[in-house]
Amino acid sequence: MLKRNGDFVVENEKSETGLGNFTMRFPITGSELPAHMRLMCEVIINPGEECRSHVHSGDTEIYYMLSGKAEYDGAEGTNVLNPGDVTVCYDGESHAIRCLGDQPLRFLAFIPFTK
Repeated sequence: MLKRNGDFVVENEKSETGLGNFTMRFPITGSELPAHMRLMCEVIINPGEECRSHVHSGDTEIYYMLSGKAEYDGAEGTNVLNPGDVTVCYDGESHAIRCLGDQPLRFLAFIPFTK
């Protein structure tokens, strides 16, 4: 399968209805994903915005930082993340991420099922 950049599904999360204000770009969705994957997407968070704290149940979330700077709250406490850093939020743990600085934060998010 090949998907071009222009074919990605884009969703905008709004703080009134969910975890914060950010954009998710999905290169593959639904039945295109392997059976063990819940999602794979690029997340874009603008300066001063965040993805609020949430718990993972039945899955694990992995972030791979592409650009920008972030404050990440996870099992190890609060840490600053830069491009190339990786985080893992295991099943049963919670995490949150906030864009620092004046550039948008971009990272890849992978969520495989654990059960």
